[in-house]
Amino acid sequence: MAELKKIMQAKSHVWKDFAVAGGGGDNAATVLKSRVVSGNPPAAAQIKGPAIQEWAAEGVLANLDTTAKAEKWDSLLPKAVADVMKYKGNYVAAPVNVHRVNWVWASPEVLKKPVWPACPRTTTSFCRCRQNQGRRPDRRGPRWPELARLHHL
Repeated sequence: MAELKKIMQAKSHVWKDFAVAGGGGDNAATVLKSRVVSGNPPAAAQIKGPAIQEWAAEGVLANLDTTAKAEKWDSLLPKAVADVMKYKGNYVAAPVNVHRVNWVWASPEVLKKPVWPACPRTTTSFCRCRQNQGRRPDRRGPRWPELARLHHL
């Protein structure tokens, strides 16, 4: 979000953060819902996946088709991403944070070490390289294993 904030401010937009007690996730969703219901919605909020469709069905998201057309989103975005950003064929969300909980981010500096023959492209090659270093094949926070498994259901 810090990068997005810099870009928006460089274009003379005003950026106002609103703090959410306890951080993001469910707490942020609850705060957002209470602001919308009370008539005090933020100009923009980070929502993802199915929540985009739910908010659009409530009629509280703006039509972004003009921006999407000018920026050529239909030709730039994979269909799967574009479909999530659309409601009833119209863009209602901007694709600024596209990811999944089970992605692996690689460090180019670490991958320069001799034990890595190349950047692993599969889970099997990733685990094999990690085992060759004598390390566990993965590191996650306490809830990540459960969340990652749910992504495959």
